[in-house]
Amino acid sequence: MTLDDLRRRIPVEDQASYDAAYAEAVAAERLGDAVHRLRAAAGLSESALAVRMGVDASEVERAEEGDPATPMAFFLRLCRALGVSLTVALGDAVVDMGQWRLPDDGARA
Repeated sequence: MTLDDLRRRIPVEDQASYDAAYAEAVAAERLGDAVHRLRAAAGLSESALAVRMGVDASEVERAEEGDPATPMAFFLRLCRALGVSLTVALGDAVVDMGQWRLPDDGARA
């Protein structure tokens, strides 16, 4: 989502809603950038990463584009596929999820 998209969806007259939507878009963009950097550092294409994760390549593409609806399960699968850890900070609470393992039951994220 671009800044212009946000301005069309939420008039600037509603500054609080605009600011919240903008913050969400920035956070999603930063996560998308992190996904892209990790994938590129691993030398993988979107398709190759998707195979490792057990997801469709379009899910990797959407995450890299900063889709704010990317589910937590996607990031857990990403960590498993790339051997990286995931840490989530919520205020003062920091949860180090380590290298998460999802059940290999054939279910998709």
